[in-house]
Amino acid sequence: MKFRIHRTIQYLPVFLFLLIGTTPGAFAEIASDPFLRGWSAYENRDFSTAIKYWLPLAENGNQDAQYLLGILFTNGFGVPVDFKEAGKGFRKSAGQGDVGAQYYLGIFMEAGKGHPRDFKQAGYWFKKAAEQGYPDAQYRLGKWYTEGKGGEQDFIFNRT
Repeated sequence: MKFRIHRTIQYLPVFLFLLIGTTPGAFAEIASDPFLRGWSAYENRDFSTAIKYWLPLAENGNQDAQYLLGILFTNGFGVPVDFKEAGKGFRKSAGQGDVGAQYYLGIFMEAGKGHPRDFKQAGYWFKKAAEQGYPDAQYRLGKWYTEGKGGEQDFIFNRT
């Protein structure tokens, strides 16, 4: 079972490494990595710079950049709130297996944000994320089964 670590925690070792000290060559490598440069801008709340670095990466299939652009468009960080654009980023990243994007895509489908409301698709994405161990998706899916959303009411989660 693959579980992707929350984005902030995922890059913590890189930033701790930078705080402790490194060689000039390592700084050059990090400084030349557009994803990390975008992440640094994001952490400094310079969202327009983060978008500048992540947009080309997302267009070339980088699932982390796609996910993070979805977050930026969802919250209006550096851009106007645009659920349709956010949904595009989440859909591309979710299709590559990103568990956070799968969960957010489920939320978008359930609420009809950027897409027509579709409980069947929402349930599909919640289930994909839940099967990878994403706790919020597991909770959401459990609620769905007990409430009968998107299908028949079912109090037994793991039928095999």
